[in-house]
Amino acid sequence: QRYSLIFLMMLAVSGIRVQAQTLNEADLYKIDHPTVVPTTNNAQRSGEPGSDCAYALPIADGISFFLPTVNTILTNILTDPTGMYLPGICLGSAPNQTWFSCAVQDTGGATFIIQGNADYDYILLDATETPCSQIDSPSIGYVIPLIVNCSYSASSVEQFNCVLFPGHTYYLVVTNFSNAPEPFQMQVFSGNNIIPINSAIVTGKVYADLNNNCLYDAGDTPISNAQVLYQGTILYDITDINGDYSLLVPASSTGNIVVSNGNISSLLWENNCSEQQPIFALDFGGTSSMVGDVAYYSSISCAIPSVSTSTPFMRRCFTNARQVQYCNQGTLPLDNSVVTLTYEPGIYPVYFSIPYTQNGNEYSFNVDSLPVGGCGSFYVIDSVGCENGIGSYAMVEARISPVPTCYNYPAEWDQSDLEVHAVCSDSTNALFTVSNTGSGNMSAAMPYEIRRNNMVESTGTLQLNAGASQSFSVANDNDLVMFSVYETDANPFNTIAWGFNDCHSALNFGGMPPGFAINDEQPWLDQDIEMIIGAYDPNDKFAWPFGQGNTLKINRTDDLEYRIRFQNTGNDTAFTIVVVDTLSDLLNPASLRITGNSHPYIYEVNGNVVSFTFPNIELPDSTTNLAGSIGYIRFMIDQEEGNPAYYQIDNFADIYFDFNPPVRTNTAIRTVGEDALGMSSAPSNDKLLAYPIPAKDLVTFVLPETWNTNSYTLALYDMMGRKTQVQTGSGRNHTVVVSQLSNGMFLAVFQSKDGKIARTTIVVE
Repeated sequence: QRYSLIFLMMLAVSGIRVQAQTLNEADLYKIDHPTVVPTTNNAQRSGEPGSDCAYALPIADGISFFLPTVNTILTNILTDPTGMYLPGICLGSAPNQTWFSCAVQDTGGATFIIQGNADYDYILLDATETPCSQIDSPSIGYVIPLIVNCSYSASSVEQFNCVLFPGHTYYLVVTNFSNAPEPFQMQVFSGNNIIPINSAIVTGKVYADLNNNCLYDAGDTPISNAQVLYQGTILYDITDINGDYSLLVPASSTGNIVVSNGNISSLLWENNCSEQQPIFALDFGGTSSMVGDVAYYSSISCAIPSVSTSTPFMRRCFTNARQVQYCNQGTLPLDNSVVTLTYEPGIYPVYFSIPYTQNGNEYSFNVDSLPVGGCGSFYVIDSVGCENGIGSYAMVEARISPVPTCYNYPAEWDQSDLEVHAVCSDSTNALFTVSNTGSGNMSAAMPYEIRRNNMVESTGTLQLNAGASQSFSVANDNDLVMFSVYETDANPFNTIAWGFNDCHSALNFGGMPPGFAINDEQPWLDQDIEMIIGAYDPNDKFAWPFGQGNTLKINRTDDLEYRIRFQNTGNDTAFTIVVVDTLSDLLNPASLRITGNSHPYIYEVNGNVVSFTFPNIELPDSTTNLAGSIGYIRFMIDQEEGNPAYYQIDNFADIYFDFNPPVRTNTAIRTVGEDALGMSSAPSNDKLLAYPIPAKDLVTFVLPETWNTNSYTLALYDMMGRKTQVQTGSGRNHTVVVSQLSNGMFLAVFQSKDGKIARTTIVVE
């Protein structure tokens, strides 16, 4: 600020007339509180994201957090000693700059809100005619960027509105006058009109084409929550309530758009419109935008109910809030459905948000009618009795009826469906009961096994008609005993049915053991199994399935469900909370689906980074309102195809409370097993060879004869489960350069377009 005033004085002394200026309180404050002398310079920061014009960060609608620069004064037009942007025009000084850039699709208004715990200023430039090289190094005759808006106030909150025009290039520079390393929040509202510079937009609608005419017209139904993936740079979007999505991709890139049909069943819907398929290639044809609608059609008229239930925790001697969500995955509206919650002993419901009827430990609710793809929810307050042991387990089961009979099941499935239930017949014996709850007889005898402390104790086969059961009594001896049995071929919901039991009194709750059927892949059934806790980590991450043994081993085919819990343990209300989860490479982000949430959220996926933003959550602190200070997000996700055995799936999350540094959760660990239940998968006839072993430069793979004409992908994994290479190929022989890999063992996984998988290990020296 001082050199700004000195410059004005020099102009006056030299005879140049300067218009008088009245400084406001904000300017006077800044003059009395000068910027800290910088200890770094522009050259040292060059190349960092946001460091200057050439490395400007993209702007997009929504809420984002940024860590500002400190101790830095850049050399550019904002600090030009000719006074181009000094107090007489806009800024008094421009220390600690963070640069952002954007363009727009159409002429329209935009609102920006910049706020934090420090003094931030800003300037928005229209630099359409000014390249970054001239901004960073002004030269004679360069085009001066237009000032769209700016502020030099002492406030920690800056808000402005402006009109932006297509074809223009805009730079927003945020300066940190206080030189404090306090993160700032930027909120942008433009109706999604703002796009990154040099980007192209793909928009479209995902809908149920009920009249099968390949047009979105009267009577058709938009599909919300469908996931849209751009495979060129791994970008995602989720369709809104109108079935609309929008993806911004680099204008010069090529790739495919892949759409999953979201909250409707893949067993019912198909694509008959050749021009509206769920996988299509981008072809911009010289334009900056394109439309990619996707139409789903079904010849089957069927309403498919689904249900899920979740809670932040089950805390002994406390009440807990439970959410129940129900949806319609079918092709017809869902009417006259009933949700039934079944509680284990020792868990006591005390309040329901909608009317109910009770029959023993079952509570039933008549729920609202739902359109195709629609969802509804209600909540329950339940109490965990003090008689329960900390460290024991409890289950709440949710079912929705009627179970549909119109499903388009695989023709080869015999429509049998097994469930395993476990009880302690006395203190030392566990009783497992296997029931065929399906509508068809088992067409073949299927193998089962009984494990004690993860060691196989006995095996056999069983075959049950519809409605039949078979029981097995096992001496428990205070051990963890597990029963598992294969489903018959082509079961669309489960591969294995299993249950576990532990009759040791230290793990019992309410006088009952934790014996559960883990068999809830059917959409109309969900079993929420929770450990009963006393004290708890207020910000943590929990994973299902529990996993077996010391390494928490799960099956390759198991979906994982995560719950990220957060609590405001500060001394004031939290207004915005952001949960950032960087997913393991062994998980498929395109398969992520939300199964529970405590508050409204905004969901974004960029590559393998998932962000859940809870705007205006107004979460009270725990000393003011303990029950209200807790929130959570819960989601399910698939493993990647062909995950290698014994690799760990590690996941943690970072939780941002307003402008505070992130809180990191624990790491939820699961280990991929050949088969977590010890039941070997069907052997493959496809034999994959590799030579030489060990290898230094090249490895050649010889694929099975049946793959001779197949195209396929190859993924190489290191011993930490990280993908090191991904390639495509065809034909039986495939050669890979491995000289750039570090020494060690790697897993090679080939997957053909028709779903075949072959794998082998290689050694690099």
